Amino acid sequence: MAEDVKLIKKLETTKSYEHQGDLNLRRVQIASLPERLEVSGNLLLIDVKVGKMPKNLKVGGDFLVDGSEIGQLPGVLEVGKSMVMDDETVSKLPDSIKVGKDLNLNGSGITQLPANLVKINGVLNLRRTGIKTLPKGLQVKDDLSLTHCPDLRELPEGLTVGGYLDLQSCTGLKALPKGLKVGGDLYLDGCTGLKALPKDLKVGGTISGFKSAGYGKLEKKVKAWWKTFKKSIKSPGKKKVTIGDITNQEQIDTLRMMLSSLVSSVQIGGEDYLAIVEDLKASQKQISFTILIEKDEDEDADSEGEEDSWGEDGDED
Repeated sequence: MAEDVKLIKKLETTKSYEHQGDLNLRRVQIASLPERLEVSGNLLLIDVKVGKMPKNLKVGGDFLVDGSEIGQLPGVLEVGKSMVMDDETVSKLPDSIKVGKDLNLNGSGITQLPANLVKINGVLNLRRTGIKTLPKGLQVKDDLSLTHCPDLRELPEGLTVGGYLDLQSCTGLKALPKGLKVGGDLYLDGCTGLKALPKDLKVGGTISGFKSAGYGKLEKKVKAWWKTFKKSIKSPGKKKVTIGDITNQEQIDTLRMMLSSLVSSVQIGGEDYLAIVEDLKASQKQISFTILIEKDEDEDADSEGEEDSWGEDGDED
C-alpha cells in the first residue's frame, strides 16, 4: 500500500515519467498523470478517476480503460498492441493515434474515427456506438464489428475486411459501398434499410440476413429442390448441381446464403450424413456447385458423382 501511495505521488508530481513493465492502476483517484508518460508494458486504468491525462502517452503493450473517468484521451497516443475502451464516455480519438493490433471501442461515446486511421492490424470493434461513418480507404486485417450502430449511414468505398463484417441492426444503413471486400462472413440481419447489394461485392464466407426482392419466391423454390434432392440420395459421395435462370448478382448472393443455411445433413438407410457445399461457381445465368455427402467421422466418400439440374422455368424475380 505504501508503495502504491508513493507511485501515485510520483505520477502526480512528475512532468515526464518512464515506467518499466506493466502499470496497473485500480480503484484510485489521481489528480493528474505526467505530461509525458511512457509505459514499456501494459497500462491498465480500472475504476480510476483521473483529473488530467498526459499530453503524450506511449504504451508498449496493451492499453485498457474500464470503468474509469478520464475526461479525454492524450493528444498524442501510441499503443504497441491492443487498445480496449469499453463503455467509456470518451467521444473522440486523437488525430495522431497509433494502435498496433486490436482497437476495441465497444459501447463507447465515439462517433467518428480520425481520417488518418486507415489501417487496423487486428480487430476493430465499434459495437453499440454512435459511429456515423468510417475513414476513406479503411483496411481491417481481422474482424470489423458494427452491430447495433443505428446512426451508421454509410461505409467508405473500397473498405477491406480480412475477417467477418458484422452489420447487424444497422438500421440507418441504406447501401453497401462499391469495392467492398470481406474475407469472412457478412452479417446483415436487421439492416432494414438495405435493399440491394453492390455488383462488385466480394465475400469469402457466407452472407446472412439479407433478403432482396423476390426472396420469398426463390426461397420456396430452393426448399422444394432440397426436399426432392435429399430423397434422391442413395449413397455417400459427390453430386454436381446446377441452378439455372440466375438473372443478377443479388440472386447469386441470396442463393449462396440459402445454401449455406439449408444444406446441412441427409439420412441414408437411417444413418445421418453430412452434406457439404463445395466448389461453388457463378456465371451470369447459372450457379453450379458440388454437394459432398460423407459420414461425421470424415469417412472417405468414393461413389461416382451424378449430375442434377434445377430452376429452368426462370420465374425468380
